[in-house]
Amino acid sequence: MEINKYIQQKKEIQSFLLNYIENENNDYESFRSLCQNVETQNIQSNKEDYLHFLFLICEISKNHHRNINFFEKIEQIISYFKPSINQTFTDIELFNIFKKSKRILLFLLENKIIKIDENITNLILKEKGAEYFFTEIQPFLANDTIKQNLLNIDSNIFLFYEKNRQKGENDSYVSQLIRNDSIEDFVIYVNRYNFSLSNKIKPSIFETNPFLIKNKEPTLIEYASFFGSIQIFQYLLFNNVKLTPSLWLFAIHGKNAEIIHLLEENGLKLNYSFSIECYKEAVKCHHNDIANYIEINYMNDKKCEYCYRY
Repeated sequence: MEINKYIQQKKEIQSFLLNYIENENNDYESFRSLCQNVETQNIQSNKEDYLHFLFLICEISKNHHRNINFFEKIEQIISYFKPSINQTFTDIELFNIFKKSKRILLFLLENKIIKIDENITNLILKEKGAEYFFTEIQPFLANDTIKQNLLNIDSNIFLFYEKNRQKGENDSYVSQLIRNDSIEDFVIYVNRYNFSLSNKIKPSIFETNPFLIKNKEPTLIEYASFFGSIQIFQYLLFNNVKLTPSLWLFAIHGKNAEIIHLLEENGLKLNYSFSIECYKEAVKCHHNDIANYIEINYMNDKKCEYCYRY
């Protein structure tokens, strides 16, 4: 019974957290309900439970679809618990929790929740985040190599450097058009510059999404799927851009059911083996509705060891 109660409590926290983050409005009631639930469970008094709570926030920040107020809401949660976070965890511990979530790590550094020093600088260098965190680590660098690397990327990179870091996304113009699903401007751009629809999105030091960092040069249609940009996706589909099974993984992150159904209608249904991978990706993103859809439509005919819930 105690184990079941513990699991139920963790599910409640996840539910309150997702309810707040997935609401595109600044819903104060949802935020208050989340904070009250965490405090009622007295999570701050148990370091292991508190650690799990911060890891949950980190995993959501890394993988969940980013709506318009996504980072603002995560930052609000962390700010609310800042006093107890700093009382409970060392700077190194906090860095190790959030080291794969560059955009949140930036917030922690800027707000002195993690204090930058030589040790943190060395950890950032080890994680290959030097260019993104140049502002913070510059006082602890022995030479200007990283600054020169940035200038080699773009001689004007520092004009919008801070703004681009806050966005935490690819800074190219075409990627911005796709993220915003600006179909008219996208078509104009493609026609004016004879831009091939088979081109790929070039890597950016400002990218903070681990999936896109790993898949460093997505195709245009993969990038559109990732951001749920349905109009540009349909345009690319109409213009016979090649569809590949990998689009499922990108579309799961994009959280747009219409794109998923278009993949199915165009012959990209999941086989059982790949459905397991897609199911796990949906669970990792905390996109429970998509995970349920995959399980019901593609995994129900066989017993599957991966059919679990977070």
